[in-house]
Amino acid sequence: MYKGLKEYVKFLEEKGELRRIGDFVDPVLEIACASALEAKKPGGGKALLFENTGTAFPVLTNLMGSEARIRYTLGAEPQEAGTRLLELSDILLGGSRTWHDKWKMLQAAGRIAYWKPRLHKGHAPCQDVVQYAAQLSQLPALKEWPQDPGRFLSFAHIHTCNPLTGSHRTDLFEIQPVDDTNAILHCPADSSLEQFLADCTHRLPVAVCLGGDPVHSWIASTPLPEAIDPFLLAGFLRGKPVETVKCFTQELMIPAECDLVIEGYIQKSEEKIDGLYPKFHVSCISHRFDAICPARVPGASSLESTLMQQASESMFLPLSRHFKP
Repeated sequence: MYKGLKEYVKFLEEKGELRRIGDFVDPVLEIACASALEAKKPGGGKALLFENTGTAFPVLTNLMGSEARIRYTLGAEPQEAGTRLLELSDILLGGSRTWHDKWKMLQAAGRIAYWKPRLHKGHAPCQDVVQYAAQLSQLPALKEWPQDPGRFLSFAHIHTCNPLTGSHRTDLFEIQPVDDTNAILHCPADSSLEQFLADCTHRLPVAVCLGGDPVHSWIASTPLPEAIDPFLLAGFLRGKPVETVKCFTQELMIPAECDLVIEGYIQKSEEKIDGLYPKFHVSCISHRFDAICPARVPGASSLESTLMQQASESMFLPLSRHFKP
């Protein structure tokens, strides 16, 4: 596990995959424009760290915009990770009868038990600074296009729980702050969050996490079945368990190494914005002392988005074909 984006930035810099920009670059249009231009360079360009954003937080963009950075995110080639996952599934679900196969199954079960998330001991880095009087305006939300209705946090992994089963879920949605304590969650109508909201009785707790190990952002972009715990998948990819911590104001567990955490809830009875998107009420913001805010290269057809989607297909398509009835 990378212990926050600062550690990952250092790693990318050592690999020649990052460029620092020390001059002031405005989060309104300028960061998005510079990132889009960089992403169009051969091979997807480099990851960009904007160190002066007019806020307390640097912004990192294009962090998954090349095949090399996708490989660093997953810790392996997507096909290689998919092969490992297929082999593990074959051992557990193959229905073998020999003692040797049963021993392999026992070993695989032991590895899975080790990869399960663990409670972080002591103080969690993502809770270095805590603001109960939340101020979303202090975060470097980007305005990507002149015609956009506002500014967005575009690379947040959104954590929720199924109110009926308690299973954990993470998704990748854009967050549009509307004032210091409220935002709009731009989630599709068929998302798990919408289903959980329909099943809850009063309020749905939500944690918006930014940064930390980039594997969490990639997993959030992948349409996983609800039966697969995203923390367990992260443990599988990293070969070690995710350390989690409980939110201050919501009944949710989040990765302890995140850079920024926005805690809050959605009120079930509240009317949706434009009839489409739920309103997110912020109850607390916490962050690391050295927090970095990630942002996606704008445009659904950007190379970064394409590479993330291709990595998901390469990893999970062989598994789905193998077990297809």
